[in-house]
Amino acid sequence: MGQSAVDRCEYESERLRVRPWHAGPAAGDRDLDTEVAVLLTVRTTVALPETWRGDFTVERARAWIAERDAESPTLLVTDVGTGRVVGLLILAGIPLDEASTEVRIGYVIAEDAWGRGYATELVRGLIEWARAQPSVHLLTGGVDVTNVASVRVLENTGFNLVGPAENIPVGLTEDGVATYQLDVSNEWDQYAQSWDDDPGARAYATAAFGSLVELARTSATTLDGAHVLDFGCGTGLLTEHLVAAGANIDAVDTSRAMLDTLDAKIDQHGWTTVRTATELPGESSRFDLVVCSSVCSFLDDYLATVETLVSRLNPGGLFVQWDWEQTDDDEHGLTRNRIRDALTDAGLADIDVRTAFTVEVGDQNMAPLVGHGRWPHREPEPR
Repeated sequence: MGQSAVDRCEYESERLRVRPWHAGPAAGDRDLDTEVAVLLTVRTTVALPETWRGDFTVERARAWIAERDAESPTLLVTDVGTGRVVGLLILAGIPLDEASTEVRIGYVIAEDAWGRGYATELVRGLIEWARAQPSVHLLTGGVDVTNVASVRVLENTGFNLVGPAENIPVGLTEDGVATYQLDVSNEWDQYAQSWDDDPGARAYATAAFGSLVELARTSATTLDGAHVLDFGCGTGLLTEHLVAAGANIDAVDTSRAMLDTLDAKIDQHGWTTVRTATELPGESSRFDLVVCSSVCSFLDDYLATVETLVSRLNPGGLFVQWDWEQTDDDEHGLTRNRIRDALTDAGLADIDVRTAFTVEVGDQNMAPLVGHGRWPHREPEPR
Protein backbone atom coordinates (compact mmCIF):
# COMPACT_ATOMS: atom_id res chain seq x y z
CA MET A 1 0.00 0.00 0.00
CA GLY A 2 1.24 3.51 -0.82
CA GLN A 3 1.63 6.36 1.55
CA SER A 4 -1.52 7.75 3.15
CA ALA A 5 -2.45 11.43 2.99
CA VAL A 6 -1.19 11.83 6.57
CA ASP A 7 2.21 10.40 5.65
CA ARG A 8 2.48 12.97 2.84
CA CYS A 9 1.36 15.95 4.91
CA GLU A 10 3.33 19.16 4.51
CA TYR A 11 2.27 22.76 4.03
CA GLU A 12 3.22 26.39 4.48
CA SER A 13 1.35 29.34 5.96
CA GLU A 14 2.31 32.99 6.09
CA ARG A 15 4.98 32.49 8.76
CA LEU A 16 5.31 28.71 9.17
CA ARG A 17 6.76 25.85 7.18
CA VAL A 18 5.48 22.42 8.24
CA ARG A 19 7.07 19.23 6.90
CA PRO A 20 8.14 15.77 8.14
CA TRP A 21 11.02 16.17 10.55
CA HIS A 22 13.33 13.92 8.54
CA ALA A 23 12.51 15.66 5.21
CA GLY A 24 13.37 18.91 3.51
CA PRO A 25 16.54 20.38 2.03
CA ALA A 26 18.00 21.27 5.42
CA ALA A 27 17.15 17.99 7.16
CA GLY A 28 20.65 16.61 6.79
CA ASP A 29 22.12 19.74 8.36
CA ARG A 30 19.90 19.62 11.43
CA ASP A 31 20.78 18.08 14.77
CA LEU A 32 17.20 16.93 15.30
CA ASP A 33 17.96 15.25 18.63
CA THR A 34 19.28 18.50 20.10
CA GLU A 35 16.50 20.65 18.62
CA VAL A 36 13.81 18.38 20.04
CA ALA A 37 15.56 18.31 23.41
CA VAL A 38 15.55 22.13 23.50
CA LEU A 39 11.90 22.28 22.44
CA LEU A 40 10.55 19.76 24.96
CA THR A 41 10.66 21.34 28.41
CA VAL A 42 8.66 21.02 31.62
CA ARG A 43 6.38 23.85 30.49
CA THR A 44 5.87 22.75 26.86
CA THR A 45 5.14 19.13 27.79
CA VAL A 46 2.85 19.74 30.77
CA ALA A 47 -0.29 19.00 28.69
CA LEU A 48 1.21 16.00 26.85
CA PRO A 49 0.78 12.34 27.89
CA GLU A 50 2.37 11.71 31.29
CA THR A 51 5.29 9.67 29.94
CA TRP A 52 6.23 12.56 27.63
CA ARG A 53 6.44 15.23 30.32
CA GLY A 54 9.49 16.90 31.84
CA ASP A 55 12.81 18.17 30.58
CA PHE A 56 14.49 16.22 27.77
CA THR A 57 18.14 15.40 27.46
CA VAL A 58 19.55 14.72 24.00
CA GLU A 59 19.50 10.99 24.78
CA ARG A 60 15.87 11.07 25.88
CA ALA A 61 14.95 13.12 22.80
CA ARG A 62 16.66 10.57 20.55
CA ALA A 63 14.65 7.73 22.08
CA TRP A 64 11.43 9.78 21.88
CA ILE A 65 12.03 10.52 18.19
CA ALA A 66 12.46 6.80 17.51
CA GLU A 67 9.18 6.08 19.33
CA ARG A 68 7.29 8.69 17.29
CA ASP A 69 8.76 7.37 14.04
CA ALA A 70 7.46 3.91 14.88
CA GLU A 71 3.95 5.16 15.68
CA SER A 72 2.87 8.09 13.50
CA PRO A 73 4.10 11.02 11.41
CA THR A 74 5.67 13.95 13.23
CA LEU A 75 6.25 17.25 11.46
CA LEU A 76 8.75 19.96 12.26
CA VAL A 77 7.35 23.49 12.42
CA THR A 78 9.86 26.16 11.42
CA ASP A 79 9.77 29.89 10.89
CA VAL A 80 9.68 30.58 7.14
CA GLY A 81 11.96 33.60 7.45
CA THR A 82 14.62 32.33 9.84
CA GLY A 83 14.36 28.54 9.61
CA ARG A 84 14.22 28.39 13.43
CA VAL A 85 12.28 25.48 14.95
CA VAL A 86 9.16 26.82 16.67
CA GLY A 87 7.20 23.62 17.24
CA LEU A 88 6.14 20.08 16.41
CA LEU A 89 2.92 18.72 14.91
CA ILE A 90 2.05 15.10 15.67
CA LEU A 91 -0.51 13.32 13.48
CA ALA A 92 -2.19 9.91 13.57
CA GLY A 93 -4.42 8.68 10.77
CA ILE A 94 -7.32 6.46 11.86
CA PRO A 95 -9.35 4.80 9.06
CA LEU A 96 -13.10 5.44 9.41
CA ASP A 97 -13.94 3.24 6.43
CA GLU A 98 -12.34 2.26 3.13
CA ALA A 99 -12.51 5.81 1.78
CA SER A 100 -12.23 8.14 4.76
CA THR A 101 -9.77 8.91 7.53
CA GLU A 102 -9.84 10.64 10.88
CA VAL A 103 -6.65 12.54 11.71
CA ARG A 104 -5.83 12.95 15.38
CA ILE A 105 -3.59 15.90 16.11
CA GLY A 106 -1.27 17.14 18.81
CA TYR A 107 1.23 19.96 18.78
CA VAL A 108 3.98 21.58 20.83
CA ILE A 109 5.03 25.23 20.50
CA ALA A 110 8.46 26.39 21.77
CA GLU A 111 8.34 28.48 24.95
CA ASP A 112 9.99 31.50 23.35
CA ALA A 113 7.35 31.40 20.56
CA TRP A 114 4.33 31.54 22.88
CA GLY A 115 1.94 34.45 22.55
CA ARG A 116 2.62 35.07 18.84
CA GLY A 117 -0.35 33.21 17.37
CA TYR A 118 1.76 30.35 16.00
CA ALA A 119 -0.56 27.63 17.35
CA THR A 120 -3.63 29.14 15.68
CA GLU A 121 -1.76 29.62 12.41
CA LEU A 122 -0.45 26.04 12.59
CA VAL A 123 -3.95 24.58 13.08
CA ARG A 124 -5.54 26.80 10.42
CA GLY A 125 -2.91 25.63 7.95
CA LEU A 126 -3.60 22.01 8.86
CA ILE A 127 -7.33 22.54 8.30
CA GLU A 128 -6.65 24.02 4.86
CA TRP A 129 -4.41 21.08 4.00
CA ALA A 130 -6.98 18.55 5.28
CA ARG A 131 -9.82 20.07 3.25
CA ALA A 132 -7.77 19.54 0.11
CA GLN A 133 -7.40 15.79 0.86
CA PRO A 134 -10.41 13.76 -0.38
CA SER A 135 -9.71 10.95 2.10
CA VAL A 136 -9.49 13.14 5.22
CA HIS A 137 -12.93 13.67 6.72
CA LEU A 138 -12.38 14.46 10.38
CA LEU A 139 -9.79 16.22 12.55
CA THR A 140 -9.73 15.36 16.26
CA GLY A 141 -7.80 17.05 19.03
CA GLY A 142 -7.65 16.12 22.70
CA VAL A 143 -6.80 18.88 25.17
CA ASP A 144 -6.55 19.11 28.95
CA VAL A 145 -9.46 21.27 30.13
CA THR A 146 -7.06 23.33 32.23
CA ASN A 147 -5.03 24.24 29.13
CA VAL A 148 -7.10 27.33 28.36
CA ALA A 149 -4.84 28.56 25.54
CA SER A 150 -5.09 25.32 23.57
CA VAL A 151 -8.84 25.10 24.14
CA ARG A 152 -9.14 28.61 22.72
CA VAL A 153 -7.04 27.66 19.66
CA LEU A 154 -9.35 24.76 18.82
CA GLU A 155 -12.52 26.75 19.40
CA ASN A 156 -11.28 29.71 17.37
CA THR A 157 -10.43 27.47 14.42
CA GLY A 158 -13.90 25.90 14.29
CA PHE A 159 -13.51 22.70 16.32
CA ASN A 160 -16.53 21.57 18.33
CA LEU A 161 -16.61 19.90 21.72
CA VAL A 162 -17.87 16.30 21.51
CA GLY A 163 -18.95 13.68 24.06
CA PRO A 164 -16.94 10.43 23.88
CA ALA A 165 -18.68 8.44 26.63
CA GLU A 166 -21.95 8.06 28.54
CA ASN A 167 -22.39 9.66 31.97
CA ILE A 168 -19.44 11.98 31.37
CA PRO A 169 -19.96 15.72 30.80
CA VAL A 170 -19.95 16.59 27.08
CA GLY A 171 -16.44 16.32 25.63
CA LEU A 172 -14.81 15.44 28.95
CA THR A 173 -13.16 12.07 29.40
CA GLU A 174 -12.41 10.54 32.76
CA ASP A 175 -8.83 11.77 32.72
CA GLY A 176 -9.87 15.41 32.25
CA VAL A 177 -9.15 15.60 28.52
CA ALA A 178 -11.68 17.41 26.35
CA THR A 179 -12.16 16.05 22.85
CA TYR A 180 -12.71 18.51 20.01
CA GLN A 181 -13.53 17.61 16.40
CA LEU A 182 -13.85 19.36 13.06
CA ASP A 183 -15.53 17.82 10.02
CA VAL A 184 -13.39 18.76 6.99
CA SER A 185 -15.11 16.48 4.49
CA ASN A 186 -16.77 17.96 1.43
CA GLU A 187 -20.12 16.39 0.61
CA TRP A 188 -19.62 17.21 -3.06
CA ASP A 189 -16.57 14.93 -3.33
CA GLN A 190 -18.84 11.89 -3.55
CA TYR A 191 -20.50 13.24 -6.70
CA ALA A 192 -17.31 14.10 -8.59
CA GLN A 193 -16.76 10.79 -10.38
CA SER A 194 -20.25 10.65 -11.93
CA TRP A 195 -21.11 14.35 -12.21
CA ASP A 196 -20.14 14.74 -15.87
CA ASP A 197 -22.30 11.72 -16.80
CA ASP A 198 -25.44 13.30 -15.34
CA PRO A 199 -27.51 14.57 -18.29
CA GLY A 200 -29.32 17.02 -16.01
CA ALA A 201 -26.04 18.59 -14.86
CA ARG A 202 -24.81 18.94 -18.44
CA ALA A 203 -28.15 20.37 -19.62
CA TYR A 204 -28.10 22.90 -16.79
CA ALA A 205 -24.55 24.06 -17.62
CA THR A 206 -25.32 24.33 -21.33
CA ALA A 207 -28.49 26.33 -20.69
CA ALA A 208 -26.71 28.58 -18.19
CA PHE A 209 -24.01 29.33 -20.73
CA GLY A 210 -26.67 30.08 -23.36
CA SER A 211 -28.28 32.61 -21.05
CA LEU A 212 -24.83 34.09 -20.34
CA VAL A 213 -24.15 34.53 -24.05
CA GLU A 214 -27.47 36.36 -24.42
CA LEU A 215 -26.69 38.55 -21.42
CA ALA A 216 -23.24 39.31 -22.81
CA ARG A 217 -24.82 40.30 -26.14
CA THR A 218 -27.36 42.67 -24.60
CA SER A 219 -24.82 44.23 -22.22
CA ALA A 220 -22.00 44.64 -24.75
CA THR A 221 -19.78 42.23 -22.78
CA THR A 222 -17.11 40.26 -24.61
CA LEU A 223 -16.33 36.73 -23.46
CA ASP A 224 -13.39 36.24 -25.81
CA GLY A 225 -10.32 37.27 -23.82
CA ALA A 226 -12.31 38.08 -20.67
CA HIS A 227 -10.79 37.21 -17.28
CA VAL A 228 -13.48 35.06 -15.63
CA LEU A 229 -13.85 33.70 -12.11
CA ASP A 230 -15.94 30.49 -12.20
CA PHE A 231 -16.78 30.23 -8.50
CA GLY A 232 -18.05 26.82 -7.41
CA CYS A 233 -16.94 25.42 -10.76
CA GLY A 234 -17.40 21.75 -9.79
CA THR A 235 -16.04 19.50 -12.53
CA GLY A 236 -15.97 22.42 -14.94
CA LEU A 237 -19.10 21.90 -17.05
CA LEU A 238 -19.56 25.67 -17.39
CA THR A 239 -15.80 26.16 -17.64
CA GLU A 240 -15.80 23.97 -20.77
CA HIS A 241 -18.10 26.46 -22.52
CA LEU A 242 -16.11 29.46 -21.29
CA VAL A 243 -12.88 27.94 -22.66
CA ALA A 244 -14.52 27.44 -26.05
CA ALA A 245 -15.61 31.10 -25.96
CA GLY A 246 -12.00 32.22 -25.51
CA ALA A 247 -12.15 33.24 -21.86
CA ASN A 248 -9.24 33.19 -19.39
CA ILE A 249 -10.56 31.36 -16.32
CA ASP A 250 -9.81 30.93 -12.63
CA ALA A 251 -11.94 27.91 -11.63
CA VAL A 252 -12.47 27.68 -7.87
CA ASP A 253 -14.22 24.97 -5.85
CA THR A 254 -13.89 23.67 -2.29
CA SER A 255 -14.20 20.06 -3.49
CA ARG A 256 -10.77 18.72 -4.33
CA ALA A 257 -12.33 15.67 -5.98
CA MET A 258 -14.36 17.90 -8.32
CA LEU A 259 -11.22 19.85 -9.21
CA ASP A 260 -9.31 16.63 -9.85
CA THR A 261 -11.85 15.82 -12.56
CA LEU A 262 -11.45 19.30 -14.06
CA ASP A 263 -7.66 19.06 -13.87
CA ALA A 264 -7.83 15.82 -15.86
CA LYS A 265 -9.79 17.64 -18.58
CA ILE A 266 -7.25 20.45 -18.60
CA ASP A 267 -4.45 17.94 -19.14
CA GLN A 268 -6.42 15.98 -21.74
CA HIS A 269 -7.33 19.02 -23.85
CA GLY A 270 -4.20 21.05 -23.19
CA TRP A 271 -6.14 24.06 -21.93
CA THR A 272 -3.66 26.79 -21.03
CA THR A 273 -6.21 29.41 -20.03
CA VAL A 274 -7.68 27.58 -17.01
CA ARG A 275 -6.30 27.55 -13.49
CA THR A 276 -7.90 25.61 -10.63
CA ALA A 277 -7.81 26.26 -6.88
CA THR A 278 -9.73 25.50 -3.70
CA GLU A 279 -9.52 29.15 -2.63
CA LEU A 280 -9.94 32.52 -4.31
CA PRO A 281 -6.88 34.03 -5.97
CA GLY A 282 -5.11 36.84 -4.11
CA GLU A 283 -6.99 40.03 -3.33
CA SER A 284 -5.18 41.88 -6.11
CA SER A 285 -6.79 39.62 -8.76
CA ARG A 286 -9.54 41.34 -10.75
CA PHE A 287 -12.11 39.85 -13.11
CA ASP A 288 -14.29 41.03 -15.97
CA LEU A 289 -16.89 38.42 -15.11
CA VAL A 290 -17.75 36.37 -12.00
CA VAL A 291 -20.12 33.42 -12.52
CA CYS A 292 -21.70 31.15 -9.90
CA SER A 293 -23.70 28.26 -11.36
CA SER A 294 -26.01 26.59 -8.81
CA VAL A 295 -23.70 27.57 -5.95
CA CYS A 296 -25.03 30.50 -3.93
CA SER A 297 -27.96 28.71 -2.28
CA PHE A 298 -25.47 26.25 -0.73
CA LEU A 299 -23.19 28.91 0.80
CA ASP A 300 -22.90 29.24 4.57
CA ASP A 301 -22.87 33.03 4.27
CA TYR A 302 -24.43 34.04 0.98
CA LEU A 303 -24.37 37.81 1.57
CA ALA A 304 -20.72 37.98 2.68
CA THR A 305 -19.56 35.71 -0.16
CA VAL A 306 -21.33 37.78 -2.80
CA GLU A 307 -19.78 40.93 -1.36
CA THR A 308 -16.32 39.33 -1.55
CA LEU A 309 -16.82 38.12 -5.11
CA VAL A 310 -18.19 41.47 -6.29
CA SER A 311 -15.18 43.24 -4.75
CA ARG A 312 -12.98 41.35 -7.26
CA LEU A 313 -14.73 42.81 -10.33
CA ASN A 314 -13.11 45.31 -12.63
CA PRO A 315 -15.10 48.52 -13.21
CA GLY A 316 -17.93 47.59 -15.53
CA GLY A 317 -17.52 43.89 -14.70
CA LEU A 318 -20.49 41.52 -14.43
CA PHE A 319 -21.59 39.25 -11.60
CA VAL A 320 -23.96 36.44 -12.64
CA GLN A 321 -25.52 33.68 -10.54
CA TRP A 322 -27.93 30.87 -11.39
CA ASP A 323 -29.89 29.20 -8.58
CA TRP A 324 -33.10 27.29 -7.98
CA GLU A 325 -35.99 29.46 -6.85
CA GLN A 326 -37.26 28.93 -3.33
CA THR A 327 -40.99 28.24 -3.21
CA ASP A 328 -43.63 27.51 -0.60
CA ASP A 329 -43.38 23.82 -1.51
CA ASP A 330 -39.58 23.68 -1.54
CA GLU A 331 -37.50 25.74 0.89
CA HIS A 332 -34.26 24.94 -0.94
CA GLY A 333 -32.92 27.72 -3.12
CA LEU A 334 -33.18 31.51 -3.02
CA THR A 335 -36.05 33.93 -3.45
CA ARG A 336 -35.96 36.67 -6.05
CA ASN A 337 -36.02 39.32 -3.37
CA ARG A 338 -33.11 37.76 -1.48
CA ILE A 339 -30.97 37.67 -4.62
CA ARG A 340 -31.90 41.25 -5.51
CA ASP A 341 -31.13 42.47 -1.98
CA ALA A 342 -27.76 40.66 -1.92
CA LEU A 343 -26.66 42.16 -5.23
CA THR A 344 -27.84 45.61 -4.16
CA ASP A 345 -26.06 45.42 -0.81
CA ALA A 346 -22.86 44.37 -2.63
CA GLY A 347 -22.95 47.65 -4.58
CA LEU A 348 -23.94 46.37 -8.01
CA ALA A 349 -25.93 48.41 -10.51
CA ASP A 350 -28.23 47.42 -13.42
CA ILE A 351 -29.52 44.51 -11.33
CA ASP A 352 -32.01 42.04 -12.79
CA VAL A 353 -33.43 38.82 -11.35
CA ARG A 354 -35.63 36.63 -13.54
CA THR A 355 -36.25 33.11 -14.77
CA ALA A 356 -33.13 32.03 -16.62
CA PHE A 357 -34.27 29.03 -18.68
CA THR A 358 -36.14 25.77 -18.40
CA VAL A 359 -34.20 22.54 -18.04
CA GLU A 360 -35.26 18.92 -17.72
CA VAL A 361 -34.03 17.35 -14.48
CA GLY A 362 -35.16 13.77 -14.11
CA ASP A 363 -38.81 13.73 -15.05
CA GLN A 364 -39.36 17.41 -14.24
CA ASN A 365 -38.98 20.63 -16.15
CA MET A 366 -37.41 23.15 -13.80
CA ALA A 367 -36.82 26.87 -14.23
CA PRO A 368 -33.88 28.28 -12.23
CA LEU A 369 -33.34 31.98 -11.64
CA VAL A 370 -30.55 34.16 -12.97
CA GLY A 371 -29.49 37.22 -11.01
CA HIS A 372 -26.94 39.63 -12.38
CA GLY A 373 -25.55 43.10 -11.91
CA ARG A 374 -22.68 45.28 -13.05
CA TRP A 375 -19.94 46.79 -10.91
CA PRO A 376 -20.30 50.47 -11.77
CA HIS A 377 -17.62 52.68 -13.26
CA ARG A 378 -16.88 55.19 -10.53
CA GLU A 379 -15.51 58.69 -10.82
CA PRO A 380 -12.25 59.31 -8.93
CA GLU A 381 -12.77 60.63 -5.42
CA PRO A 382 -12.04 64.40 -5.23
CA ARG A 383 -8.79 65.25 -3.51
